[in-house]
Amino acid sequence: MGLLDAVSFLSVIPTGHNSLERAASSQHWFPIIGLLLGAISGGIGWILSLYVDALLSAVAALATLYILTGLHHTDGLADFADGLMGRGNAKKRLQIMRDKVVGTGGISAIMLCVVCFVAAASQTVGVEIFVAIVISEVAAKYAMVVMSYMGRPAAEGTGALFCSHMDTKRLCVATALWAIPVATIPMYGLVWPVLSAVAVSVIVLYVAKRTIGGITGDVFGATHEISRVASIAVIVSI
Repeated sequence: MGLLDAVSFLSVIPTGHNSLERAASSQHWFPIIGLLLGAISGGIGWILSLYVDALLSAVAALATLYILTGLHHTDGLADFADGLMGRGNAKKRLQIMRDKVVGTGGISAIMLCVVCFVAAASQTVGVEIFVAIVISEVAAKYAMVVMSYMGRPAAEGTGALFCSHMDTKRLCVATALWAIPVATIPMYGLVWPVLSAVAVSVIVLYVAKRTIGGITGDVFGATHEISRVASIAVIVSI
């Protein structure tokens, strides 16, 4: 049942299972869920790219991703960006991140991620946009698993729960799961997009430690969004 809880946590797909704790204990399934969400949105982009301009198909694919995820991770990106732009110590920044009002930092971060993703995805058409979105979504989900394994929570909440349920065994399982789609399409050199997503998780983790003392649910969301952009940018650049 944990897989269904993880699906419910990462998307708006109704599963009838909404336990956050079971989702945390099943986070090793995140790459497979990324494969599912990426296949749906990438399929939309693939079909539309055959009939409309590549820019429009890229926008439609991203819109599908946002709808499927309920903007869950995007909200985390906005809150983390606001915290980074705030003044004061870690406690003050955490207070800013909990504020329901989105500030200039959050809006700018979202805009940059949207523009960069669309710019990259619009360079592909047909099956290429499908592959690019699937792999970038798998990479983004895996980046969150890596952060959960490496990070330490800055406060009680989602971040602390996921860190407490992560161990080496789950990390190995998640690594094997993302390697499956990568191995099936070797001609794309897709190990590099995933590694770029991991690099993003390491960088964000470092920044989070320096600014707020560790990771939170918002930091997970920010890692996901930035990793997705980084990985698809690498894909279209290879």
